[in-house]
Amino acid sequence: MLEEASGRWWNYKAADALRSHVEGRVWTDLDAPFVEAHASALISAGTATYVALLPAYLVYLLEHDAYNEVPFFVAGELTRTDDPVDERIFAARLAALGAEQRSIVRKVIELLTMRAPMERAMRAALATWRNLPNSEQ
Repeated sequence: MLEEASGRWWNYKAADALRSHVEGRVWTDLDAPFVEAHASALISAGTATYVALLPAYLVYLLEHDAYNEVPFFVAGELTRTDDPVDERIFAARLAALGAEQRSIVRKVIELLTMRAPMERAMRAALATWRNLPNSEQ
């Protein structure tokens, strides 16, 4: 999973620890300590890894009072930017999610806009997801 070409792991110092923890597992196996230890992993994740890990991060945010960096890293990866490289990455990740998955992500973001301390960051993400062209929804 971490070997996919779209990943940017050279920039992620805990890539080996992440790899050893996720290989052969599914997202439901990834607990709160894992998500907290790898709060920024989604930034470096390639498309397939992002799609595989995102549910664990969203469930973590729904189930925990996340007064840490996790909600801000996640919100950042769920928010479109003007940077052409980031836009290409966002578009590829979005395309890899099915329509039902995209709908669930949007609903989770809506819930997270009402949770401290992440409400502001998630409102920015929600603006992205509410403004997706019909072809991306």
